[in-house]
Amino acid sequence: MADAVIAVTGEGPTDYGHLIFDKKNGPQWEWGPVLDLLENCMKDYEIEDRPGFRQVRKEELKDVKLLRSDRGLKGLAVPARKFKKYCCGQKIEHGIFYADADAKDGSAKTAPEAKKYYREVYQAAAAGLEMGEDKTFIPMIPLKMIENWLLADEEAFERVFGKKPKLPQKPELIWGDKRDPDSDYPKNLLERVLQDVSDDQNDSCRETFCRLAKAADISVLRTKCKISFERFYQDFREMLQ
Repeated sequence: MADAVIAVTGEGPTDYGHLIFDKKNGPQWEWGPVLDLLENCMKDYEIEDRPGFRQVRKEELKDVKLLRSDRGLKGLAVPARKFKKYCCGQKIEHGIFYADADAKDGSAKTAPEAKKYYREVYQAAAAGLEMGEDKTFIPMIPLKMIENWLLADEEAFERVFGKKPKLPQKPELIWGDKRDPDSDYPKNLLERVLQDVSDDQNDSCRETFCRLAKAADISVLRTKCKISFERFYQDFREMLQ
């Protein structure tokens, strides 16, 4: 896939990135940690001829019209189908649809509950992408949100900040009250961890997430996030083959 281009869409600056406006160079795309995780996976696969990546902003998908045959789609299947239709219209043959899976019931804390819930979310996105055996379009969906994946590897924090925090043994399953800064809500927990390891109290941002994603050991993410990251890891490898 050396000459291939893979489209990537997402939800916001702390996952797939955002558009900035540079006075000198005009609009520029700043990638989020999703790209670093993709690059990291390809290193793990030992792929030398790597494809290029092109962002597809959410705004570009708003005007994509679905067909009558698409009316039965629900949940993530709807934006996933719009993403694929947009890519096909742009002659892009491969795509990665990033989305968080926390919208419906991210509070499931037991593995059986989480697996059942994730299967439903994953299958909806896969149906929207019309994913076949060739895996030309695939979902990239954390069980809760990307912060859960970033909370998997203690060594990554040590590589970036020189300090190793104590992280949850099952980072995929953590959840809590979003309004409570002391809860295990993934964003809140990650922010507290960053406050402990970093001297910069503004380190909870896109740039920091990218550094952690780049420093992460993929084998650790696969082991500690067996439900969602491992699923993506296998799908992405099949796409590249």
